[in-house]
Amino acid sequence: MTKNEIQEQRMRGYFLESAKNIIRSEGVKSISVRNVAESAGYSYATLYNYFSDIKELMYHCIDDFNDECRVFVNSQRHPDSAGLDSLLSKVKAYLNFYVQYTGIYELIFVADIPYIKDGGTTNLFEEIVREDFNQICKDLSDDDKDVKMDLLISSIRGQLQLYLIRRTPADYSEFIRRSMNTTKLVFK
Repeated sequence: MTKNEIQEQRMRGYFLESAKNIIRSEGVKSISVRNVAESAGYSYATLYNYFSDIKELMYHCIDDFNDECRVFVNSQRHPDSAGLDSLLSKVKAYLNFYVQYTGIYELIFVADIPYIKDGGTTNLFEEIVREDFNQICKDLSDDDKDVKMDLLISSIRGQLQLYLIRRTPADYSEFIRRSMNTTKLVFK
C-alpha cells in the first residue's frame, strides 16, 4: 500500500468513526457534512475529498454497524444452547442491540440511502439465525423453510419497528415477551 493510500484510508476512517459516533449518540437526523467534519477535526470541504456526499458516508457506516451487531449478538447468546433456545437468545440480543442503538436502526432500516440496492444490508438477521433455523427446520421442504423464515423476519422487524417508533407495547419487558412468543409460534 502506498503512502497516499494509507493516508486516504486513515482520513476516511476519521470521518467514518465521527459519523458512527454521531449516529450512535444523536441519531441519523443529526448527521450533516459539517457535524461529521467538525467532530473529526477537519473542514467540511475535506470530507468531500473522500466521500461524494453524506449518504455515501452513511452507507459505509452500515458494514461496521452490522459487524458490531454480530459481535453483540454473539456476546449475548447462550453458548451452550442449541436449536430454538439458541435462536431465541440470538433474537433477543438482536432486538436489544437495536433498542440500545436506535440511530443505527434508523440508518439501516429507515433512512433513504440510495447506494443500498436489493435489501443489501437487511439480510443480517437471517444470517445471524440461519444455523439454528436450519437445525430446527431440517425436516421441512425448502418452500416451507422459506415461508417460515419470511414469517420470522417480518414478525421480528415489525415488532421492533412498532416498539421503536410507536412504543407499542409501552413496556420493554412486554415487547421482549411478545417477540419471544411470536418467534416460538413461527416454529409450531
